[in-house]
Amino acid sequence: MSIPSDAKVNYVLLLVMNVLYTGLCGMWITYFPLYASERLGLSSRVLGLLYTSSSLTLVIGKLVGGFLADTIGKRICIVIGYLAALLSLAAMMLPSAALACVGFVAYFLGIGALSPAVAAMILESSPRRAQGTLYMLASRVAPSIPPLVTLPIAGYLYEEGMYRATILVGMLTIAALMSIAMLLREPTSSKSGRTLIESVKWLGNLVLRDRLFILLVLAFGLDMLIIEGLEWYIPIYLRKLGFTAIEYGLTMGLASLAVSIGALASGSMVDRLGPRLASAIGWCLAAIASLLFVFTPTLSLAMLFLWRVIGLLPRAVPPIVIARRYGDSKAMALSAFDVSMMLISMAGPALVGITASISPSLPFILRAVTLALSTTIILATVPELEKY
Repeated sequence: MSIPSDAKVNYVLLLVMNVLYTGLCGMWITYFPLYASERLGLSSRVLGLLYTSSSLTLVIGKLVGGFLADTIGKRICIVIGYLAALLSLAAMMLPSAALACVGFVAYFLGIGALSPAVAAMILESSPRRAQGTLYMLASRVAPSIPPLVTLPIAGYLYEEGMYRATILVGMLTIAALMSIAMLLREPTSSKSGRTLIESVKWLGNLVLRDRLFILLVLAFGLDMLIIEGLEWYIPIYLRKLGFTAIEYGLTMGLASLAVSIGALASGSMVDRLGPRLASAIGWCLAAIASLLFVFTPTLSLAMLFLWRVIGLLPRAVPPIVIARRYGDSKAMALSAFDVSMMLISMAGPALVGITASISPSLPFILRAVTLALSTTIILATVPELEKY
């Protein structure tokens, strides 16, 4: 089956947009905590509140963006989101710490609003036989490469007192992305035609009554719960084992390439094996890697690399299943799923902190247990996944 020319054009444009965004906008985002602390003089408490607020606006943006993408269209939703992000960055350029904070929080409202439309359009532009591979290529694999070059440059600019130059780069990038977004072609039958009230009712039924959606959230929520907390705990754990910061940094650098491998493998596994088997294999391997942190501590750096690769293996499953099951409401369903994952993962850092205070290895054991539960849910309670 041939791919429509509009779909090919959209896919290439969206891939280019994702690569430009992560490579260039990631420059200012990565070093904002240092800038806010050292240059703006914000305390750790204020920074914590700022990042919590940005997470909340991201959640709100995703919910609103999912509705807008399915009602007014995906292309216009993407353009509006980028416009909001551009205005937010303009506020951050002004000589005021308060405006910098407001702009930072508002920025993620715009990015959240456009993300469901981008994800849905990538899925719509990919043929079913390779949908998983192409989705992960455009959303994870290709965008993970430019930061290997751009982030060291951003670090140099920061050390030279030129951090605001990275914000300017972000503004120019967002302006370019808006221009590229205008070239996207709205897919036919990509709007649900629902009113706001009808959309709210549909969303309520999805979250509260749709068995498949609820089980997907539960299974992947258990996956996300501990992994978010381990992001901050692993460097501390490795330090206690005697590994140096340089060794950790080198491993994380290599792990960024591992993310590309894992993401590509994730899409390919879904295309070849189906959602259930791809999820189960990924989670079983990730559980083994988590336990190896405990029982072979001398190999922890190698386990960190392996953990980064196999941790991504199930990640292509939810967007693929949601796109195939919910049709013209895929953007709203994707945003509801993403928001659910974000809300569940918020408890992860605290849970890891509590378990680590009992035993340094307990968070990894807990991670293996949650993955075993996720595997059980997928294999035992969701046989209908085979249809997707």
